[in-house]
Amino acid sequence: MAGQHEETTTEQFAARLQTAVDVNKKMAAFMENGVPADSEEVLDVMADHHGWVVEYLRRDQKTYLLLANKYRTDGRFAGIYDEYRDGLAIYMGDAIEAYALARLTDDIEDEVTPDDFNNQ
Repeated sequence: MAGQHEETTTEQFAARLQTAVDVNKKMAAFMENGVPADSEEVLDVMADHHGWVVEYLRRDQKTYLLLANKYRTDGRFAGIYDEYRDGLAIYMGDAIEAYALARLTDDIEDEVTPDDFNNQ
């Protein structure tokens, strides 16, 4: 969980970064080809995204849903993801939400609030 992982080596960081780049490229291709954000093939790619972000965030559904909202509304996300394809941040937000609703549960006791994301 967030804050509870061991020191990251340069190789581990590079592998995580490559995973993020690969996910972004696949998602841009899905978007370009009109694949719905809640399709099984998109959700399978979002499993890689979730696996990457849980190094930094809680694993539960509520946290991932809050992250989906950030992708859609926070311009910093558009600045990153829309470099791959215009509108990708919103599409990613939709896919994150679909993944959270289809494959995650709220299985932690900590209360998660939008403020948890304000200092990220």
